[in-house]
Amino acid sequence: MRKQFALALGLILIVLTICAYAQQKDETKTPPQNAPRQFAGPPVFGTIASVGVDRFEIKKTDGSTQTVMVDEHTHYRQGQQDIQLEDLKPGDQVSVRGQANPNKEFVA
Repeated sequence: MRKQFALALGLILIVLTICAYAQQKDETKTPPQNAPRQFAGPPVFGTIASVGVDRFEIKKTDGSTQTVMVDEHTHYRQGQQDIQLEDLKPGDQVSVRGQANPNKEFVA
C-alpha cells in the first residue's frame, strides 16, 4: 500500500512539474499587453516630409524616403517631454525606432 501511495505521489509531482513548466513556457512566448516593443536594428534618422493620421514619411539622411506607420503603442518624445503625432511637422528632425509588421510595414 505504501509503495502504491509513494508511486501515485511521485506521478502527481511529475505531472505538476510538467504543467508548471508548460505554463512558464507559454508566458515567455507572448509578451504582456503593455510590454515595450523589442526593436531590431538601428534607429532611422531623417527629416519629416509629411504627417498623416496613421503614418508619417521621413526623408532619411541617405536621401531615400521611409514611411513610418504608427499605432496606439507608438510613443512620441521631444527631449524629455511626451508629445503627440499632431505635434510632428514637416521639417522636424527625427530619430525613429521600430520594427516590421506582418505586412512588411515599418511601425514605430
